[in-house]
Amino acid sequence: MNLQHSLRNSNWRWTIPAVTIFLIAGPAFAITDVIPHALVQYEHASNLLMVPDDSPKADASGTLRLDDNLLEYAGGIDINYRWRDNRAYLTTDYQHYNYQYFSQLDHDGFAGTTGIDWVATRKVKGNIGYAYDRHQLSFVDATVLDPSLPGIPSFIETAQSARLSASYDMNSHWRGEMATAYSKSKLPDAGDQSYDNNETQIMLGAKYIGSSKLTTGFSIDHRKGNLRNLPQNGNPATQNDYTTTLYQYSVDYKVGPRTTVNGTVGYTKRTQLNNDNSATVGSFTFNQQITVKTGYFLQFKRTLDNYNTVQGSQLSTSGAAGINYQPTQKISLSASYEQSKVHVSGPAGLPGSNRDDKLKSANANLKYAALRWLTISPYYRYQNRDSENNAFDFKTNVYGVSVEARFNP
Repeated sequence: MNLQHSLRNSNWRWTIPAVTIFLIAGPAFAITDVIPHALVQYEHASNLLMVPDDSPKADASGTLRLDDNLLEYAGGIDINYRWRDNRAYLTTDYQHYNYQYFSQLDHDGFAGTTGIDWVATRKVKGNIGYAYDRHQLSFVDATVLDPSLPGIPSFIETAQSARLSASYDMNSHWRGEMATAYSKSKLPDAGDQSYDNNETQIMLGAKYIGSSKLTTGFSIDHRKGNLRNLPQNGNPATQNDYTTTLYQYSVDYKVGPRTTVNGTVGYTKRTQLNNDNSATVGSFTFNQQITVKTGYFLQFKRTLDNYNTVQGSQLSTSGAAGINYQPTQKISLSASYEQSKVHVSGPAGLPGSNRDDKLKSANANLKYAALRWLTISPYYRYQNRDSENNAFDFKTNVYGVSVEARFNP
């Protein structure tokens, strides 16, 4: 029985969690660490739904507005159990979101991962894992609020994935790597943007590990997706399968004790009905710790990714810079700026297909470790999209503060 068939079985979602729980709660009852955590966060967004300034939407009371206030409550537990060189883990995080004005968007979220980091021999090791995530899709990824729908769709996406990876140290200089995965993502209630996407992945690679300063290697990542637009208003569902193959070379180099360079260069070929795309892709990141307290990074990135809400893809080219500063052990500050150009492509007729966007974003964060287990984090975020289709223009200012308790052993 192959991995894909096993995952499609009705009981597949429980297999890996059951194995992990058995290992954690086995006869020895020996748990290395248990970490409960909780979070409360307040956030104000000047343009919650990320729509043009001249297109406010009706909140739960019928008032046209752009802004809203959000309260998030979250809590969960992380468990790690180690035996010999192996580790079993389970992480959970439950969230509740409460909006002051757009209360029709109130929802619960959940994220969880479980799996095993295993070591068979000194040369052979790997991971088997499962992840589940129920969350509200960011409105920057939603292409438009469908005017034919009553009210505002909630854009609740559920995503599940299972992954098996392994590596083999062929000698002191080279390591072989492989991974296979199956994932399911679903957005059921967003009108024409609804989708049901099942994707399989196979990755093979070889990496040079013979230097303490340099790690480099080649990989091939092949994915096949079954992307289905869910039926709307009695119309039959449309199917839009795709395949994506990424050929990539990567390098990580430690220039000195405070400077690292990470880079990739590759080629992505994507085949999809009436929407084939190919592109040279890659990334370059330069990190430098100027002093013990201060560091910065520079980054350039070009990617070709799925854009499920248009049943297609997006080609993104971006540049970013950021700085971090830690004046004391309890206080750290960071700020970053990113600018990108995105080409969105998908089947003709779907809202948001085939357009060019320019996006800008800026972030500022402060973290204050009030106690060993308590962190207070005020933050600010600015986003702006200038699209050749004016229906997708927006700008928003977001500020908030989070209080997190994390009880490490």
